Amino acid sequence: MKNSKMIILLLVIITLYVGCFDNQVVQEKNNGFFAWMDAYIAVEENTPNTIATTLFLEDIPFSKDSVADISFLDISNDVIIDQFWIDDMKQPGGKFFSYAITLEFTAKKINVYETSGIIVTLKSNENIEYSIGKWVIDVNKSNEELVNTWNSPVATANAKILPYDYSLNPSGKITKIYYGDQLFISNDDGIKDTGSIDISKDYQSPIVYIKTKIIINDNQNESINYGKGTYCGALSLPEEVIIASKEHNN
Repeated sequence: MKNSKMIILLLVIITLYVGCFDNQVVQEKNNGFFAWMDAYIAVEENTPNTIATTLFLEDIPFSKDSVADISFLDISNDVIIDQFWIDDMKQPGGKFFSYAITLEFTAKKINVYETSGIIVTLKSNENIEYSIGKWVIDVNKSNEELVNTWNSPVATANAKILPYDYSLNPSGKITKIYYGDQLFISNDDGIKDTGSIDISKDYQSPIVYIKTKIIINDNQNESINYGKGTYCGALSLPEEVIIASKEHNN
């Protein structure tokens, strides 16, 4: 629940930024667009995980109470959205209405899945497909829980850097940190528990969500651990980010 509260707080912060933007950012009427957020999400199989995103609107194509289901495009049979929460947000004098959408999902089998959209199904049986960016969901075996990742930031203002702060069992060492599909830093002698990773060459979206896969070597035995997830760039939403999201995801 602590993580869910952090996510809701983050979405409130994002929406407050949006409320300050000039009306010329979006001119024509449309059915809305999601914030462009590429993501790498390392998770353990058969374990619920949560991610948040924001749908920006000028018109309201549907009420939040009319939503019957939300699913991932192309991978809905393997990565199932078990629950979702939709919070509507509008600030006094703001130029945008937005839905803050939190998704709780479970991946059933070990594999690497990729989606670029979500499908909103209304109670009227109408389906609305939205682009979200490129989301890679890397599903692996259970978390060995040898590392505490909760000191890492939930969100940052810089979409080009992934900071991390891990507390590790003294008998082990971090030898590899995955921050994307086949993207990682490594050191057989051990990676520092606290540091940052330059992701500028690997991600172009204005917001990047990364939930790392951490390889631990403990007395010659390797194990998998997982980061808690960081929204890089989420705390800095200038007008250009909204324009980029509209152009990319609308």
